[in-house]
Amino acid sequence: LIIPIAALAYLAGANAVVNATRVGAPGTALAINASDGGALVAQSNQKWAAGVQQGKVLDLSGAARKALRTAPLSGGALRLMGFGANTKGDAKRAERLNLLATKVTRREKGAQLWLMEAAVARNDIKGALARYDFLLATDNSVRDQLFRQLELALADPEIRVAFIPY
Repeated sequence: LIIPIAALAYLAGANAVVNATRVGAPGTALAINASDGGALVAQSNQKWAAGVQQGKVLDLSGAARKALRTAPLSGGALRLMGFGANTKGDAKRAERLNLLATKVTRREKGAQLWLMEAAVARNDIKGALARYDFLLATDNSVRDQLFRQLELALADPEIRVAFIPY
């Protein structure tokens, strides 16, 4: 009886460590559970950010697919797959995956930002403003940057007219 109880206690402890370190220290979580979807996404986010700082665009679709196997409702994994499709020049697939990521979790900031930039690129002013509005309402971490961009954009009369409902 002691051995099964000890095994359960060990598994519970290991799971607690994975849960506690998943986002802040994904390497630690992955050392305990190499297939933890949340930790895979967090580690991929760190790699993506480091790559961007070095001027590199990484395709982390493989890690995203692995994350989806264990966390099928991971908006972050879908976003990473969308970013990967974008790096391969498949903008339509990238948009579909990022839209799907925002359907899984509306607060998927990276996907919302990508969709906002895609709307700007295709001159979809109403679509871009809707994404701006959503991000400004839900994520304090991007407010300053978005307000600066919006302030510059409002110099355009067409954008000012589209902005009136907001």
